[in-house]
Amino acid sequence: MAPTYTLFLGTFIHLPRKPTGVESDAKWRPALEIHHGALWVSNTDGKIAGYDWSFSPVDGDVEALTEKSGLSGTVTEVIRAREERNEFFFPGFI
Repeated sequence: MAPTYTLFLGTFIHLPRKPTGVESDAKWRPALEIHHGALWVSNTDGKIAGYDWSFSPVDGDVEALTEKSGLSGTVTEVIRAREERNEFFFPGFI
């Protein structure tokens, strides 16, 4: 049976566009963000189904995370980025 979700654990780097101020005419500019945690993707449609930046990819309990995120009881593939090898994910390219 093919996995229903893919769970990615590690460092995530993305470049969302954010407003430069609170004014209504604020310009939107890219702002680099780096997160450590977990992100899961639905293998049905390829969309990000959720994330948890409070999860520790190094010593976190994956089983507890799957229960908390509602993935418990589903077939889930787990992929880890290795910090010691400077590996990371770009969420838009997962």
